[in-house]
Amino acid sequence: MTPEALDALYTQTSRQTLATLLAEINAMSDGDALADAMPVNGLHFTFLPIMLPHYRPGERPKHLDLLKRLWQEYCTAQPLTISRLRLVALPSQLLLAGIPDPHSLRQRSAFADALLKTPLAPGLLARHASTPLPAPFWHSTLLRYRAQRLPEPLRSYFIRHQHREFGSVSAPVRLVMANYNWTVVQPIT
Repeated sequence: MTPEALDALYTQTSRQTLATLLAEINAMSDGDALADAMPVNGLHFTFLPIMLPHYRPGERPKHLDLLKRLWQEYCTAQPLTISRLRLVALPSQLLLAGIPDPHSLRQRSAFADALLKTPLAPGLLARHASTPLPAPFWHSTLLRYRAQRLPEPLRSYFIRHQHREFGSVSAPVRLVMANYNWTVVQPIT
């Protein structure tokens, strides 16, 4: 996805685009074998991870028709909006996190509750074995670092930008099968 296409997809209120943010992080981590920076075309904000990543491309998950029906019932009414986007640093990750609109919070909670009453519940619970269901905040993982802490250039970048708001995003919610950084995406609906 080009930076222009990315900007067209996401409504942005800040001057610095998400594409520029990702380009800066990719440039800082270029050549670092421990860094796994999200490519610009992989930018996403996960609404609700439903299953562990064990399906191969083209493979049909169990209970797909049920999942699609629930998705249509709970998740297609309006776009997801996340505002007040800010960088969040974890020991080995750099995230872009924000605050969802109230409707999206209710929508995600209702969808999760509905899934927990179906044969999809064991997979959903396994996917969230070490995290709350649903997750307490909405984010996109911009960088994973295969060490106990981020390297100095990325820590310094975070310190310089930790109080900066990167605007908001608003986009339709899509049901897809994707790898962890969304470089391989298979739409379901």
